[in-house]
Amino acid sequence: MQVEDLRYQAKDREWFGHVNTFSSVNAVVLTVEGDPDAASLAPKLALVRELAAEVNPLLEQLYQLAYRKYEGTPWVKPLAEIRTMYYLFGVTLKRDNTTWWFVLEPEFSVETIYNHVLRFTRVNGAITWANFDYETPA
Repeated sequence: MQVEDLRYQAKDREWFGHVNTFSSVNAVVLTVEGDPDAASLAPKLALVRELAAEVNPLLEQLYQLAYRKYEGTPWVKPLAEIRTMYYLFGVTLKRDNTTWWFVLEPEFSVETIYNHVLRFTRVNGAITWANFDYETPA
């Protein structure tokens, strides 16, 4: 895993950089909440490495949830198309080391109805929140 330009931002009390391991298409914005000392950063980066090893099943889960957002509506798209419409833009590891935030952004050319950012929270390996309702049928 290669993290680029990882720098501490004292105002926000977080490390900020880019990682190229999560996607073969784009560098992903990485934010790691924590203290400024490098010793406290090392175990957090180990968690980021673990996440990188499981990023494909995670992305599939996020794409499935995005598909469910549109399922049963006039705007439903095949899952394969959903995968091409959104890409992983950002990953944040929260201070507690068990909570992750994920951001999927739409590709430049998607239709307006799909042109919005999808956000997810994962705690202890389970998606616990999204900025859309994926549990209620349309």
